Amino acid sequence: MAMAAGSAAIATAFLGAGALWAISWRFRRRLPARVPMQWSLTGRPTWYARRGIALAFTPVLGTLVLIAMAIATAWGVQTIDESDPLPWVALTGVVLCAIHAGHLAFAARDS
Repeated sequence: MAMAAGSAAIATAFLGAGALWAISWRFRRRLPARVPMQWSLTGRPTWYARRGIALAFTPVLGTLVLIAMAIATAWGVQTIDESDPLPWVALTGVVLCAIHAGHLAFAARDS
């Protein structure tokens, strides 16, 4: 049972990572050469990154997080309440995709 959950978690992690990279691919032509990475409370960008860095930052970080979660699941690490960790891997992937898409949409809007 643990092996099946681990395989499902790894597949889910790669699905989430692929979605993050697909979002970057979708926005690649809509972004300027310098992409806003952070905004002040007044709504103005406070710092920028080159387009390639901006497109890769969240997918790289997200891929590392999702794979670490999947490996922990494959090794049989349980959550505090001993529930199945697979939904948490999936939820983390969805949240990362939403954050990444939102960031790139705001950045494309400001360009």
